[in-house]
Amino acid sequence: MHTRLALVVLTALVVAGCDDAPIVCTEIAVGSVNVTVHDESGDVVEGVALTYTVDGGDSTACQDVGLEPGATFVCGFEADGEITVTATAVGFDDATDTVTIVKTDDGCHVIGQTMTLTMTPTATP
Repeated sequence: MHTRLALVVLTALVVAGCDDAPIVCTEIAVGSVNVTVHDESGDVVEGVALTYTVDGGDSTACQDVGLEPGATFVCGFEADGEITVTATAVGFDDATDTVTIVKTDDGCHVIGQTMTLTMTPTATP
């Protein structure tokens, strides 16, 4: 009797641990880093350009998403790893920050993060 009960319990545990259902991912593209850029007064920096790298790789341009033209950008879609974003503009020091982006538990998408870069005017000698 004990052997039969142990076999039933063991079988139940094995079956409960098996999940052969395939993971189905949506086809949306999640932005890795949503970036807002402004100067020390909170104003838009004219002519700002943003680039990003993933794990120290090649530099890629971020996309101005137009929510506030010249102020809101998306850097990477579904890119995970250490992402470094750099903002450049004439008359300002470069502004840089780094975040680590990870994927969801099912591996379908990244968990996007937000970043704010504040640009400081270049000091004049």
